[in-house]
Formats: sequence, C-alpha cells, structure tokens
Amino acid sequence: MNFLLIIFSSLAIGLCSQSAETADSSCNSFVQKYNDINPDELFTEKHPMDDFEAMESVESGQFSTVFKAVRGGDTPPVALKQVYFDDQKWKMLLREVKILHVLDHPNIVRFYKAYRLDKVVWLAMEWIQGGSLEQFSVQNSKRVGDIEHELLRNVLKDVLKALMYLQTANIVHRDLKPDNIM
Repeated sequence: MNFLLIIFSSLAIGLCSQSAETADSSCNSFVQKYNDINPDELFTEKHPMDDFEAMESVESGQFSTVFKAVRGGDTPPVALKQVYFDDQKWKMLLREVKILHVLDHPNIVRFYKAYRLDKVVWLAMEWIQGGSLEQFSVQNSKRVGDIEHELLRNVLKDVLKALMYLQTANIVHRDLKPDNIM
C-alpha cells in the first residue's frame, strides 16, 4: 500500500538556487520544465462537465470543493477540485498549478488537467480511494498492535520519499498533516 501526499494550496517555492554553480541538475531540470509552461495552454477554457458525465461532491472547505467525477466507460474516476479565486489569488493559483503540472512522483497525487471559467478553476487530479490518514486514524483509534506500527513505518517512508522529491526543487509543503496524506 502506497501513501500519497496531497500537494495543492500548500506550497512554498524557491525554485532552486539562483546560482547555477550551486543548483543541482534535478533542480535545474524542474525549473526548466516549470519555466517552459505557457500559462495560456495550461488551462482549458470550458466547464469540466463537458468532459465528465457525473460529479458527486465529496468534501467542501472554506476555499474549495472536491468532487468525484466520472467520464464513463472503464476510465477511473478523478478528483475535481473547484477553487474560487480573485485577482489577488490568481498569481498564487497559477504558480501552484504550474508546479502540479511539473511534479511527477509515485507518492504525490497526479495532476491531469486544469479548467478555468471566469473566477473558478477546476483541477482534475488522481482519485485516491480510501480516504485520508486522518480518517483512517479516527476509524481505527481503538486498535493497537503491530499493524499500526507497520502502517506508520510505511506512511513515514512514503511521505519522506515525496518530501525528498519536493526538496530537490526547493519546494516546501506548508500544510503537512494527516488530512493531506491519502
């Protein structure tokens, strides 16, 4: 069982060292991919319902709502995160979507596509079945034993792998908590 780190709305980025002498090659590669992204090509200017047959609200927060969306057929569902923004938040949102677009690690949730209409962005990302580590710990709070220790080792191992990957590009996850580990 692999655990995935949820990345959105929690990134601080320095995009590596400003000095070419001190930046490593993986960081430089990340920065090059990030800089090559054309923001005009990053977002699809249509409603996600044009691509999906059904959407079910699964979680709602102060700044966003997450839907489980299905295309139909045998394709797996996706998580569609709906984010409202204003002119002030647009720059930060654009930066984070560009980062999501470039990230590629087995312990970081995959980003597929971004939709934008007016002041709303929808992010299509990998659907993770089973809930968060927070939900798991609440449901299993009365159980004790080796299973929990083994689970904790696996969680920490997978989260550390994801954080090490982020560190290579000088990205800091600013909201690391059980709710953001799936």
